[in-house]
Amino acid sequence: MTGSGANFQDKDDNFKLEERVSARSQSIKLMQEGYLLAFVDFFYITTNTTPSEIEPSAQLLEEYKLNKREKRKYEQTEQSLLDLS
Repeated sequence: MTGSGANFQDKDDNFKLEERVSARSQSIKLMQEGYLLAFVDFFYITTNTTPSEIEPSAQLLEEYKLNKREKRKYEQTEQSLLDLS
C-alpha cells in the first residue's frame, strides 16, 4: 500500500525501531563497536561482581569495617545506562 501524502513519500526501507535500553543491549553495542576496555568497565559497574585479581588495600578494608564505605548497586535506568556508555 502506498500513500500519496508527503508523509508517505521517500520511506527508508531499512527503518528499524530502537530497542529498549538495558545493560545487556549497551554491552552488546560496546562490543560490536569494538570498545573492549569500555565493555569490561561497563560490565563491572553494572554487575555485583569484583574481579578476583584486585586485592583491596588495607585502608579500604578498614573503611569497610568502620562503615565509611559501602558497595551500592548501580541504578540501571535507561538514562543512566546511556550516560554511562
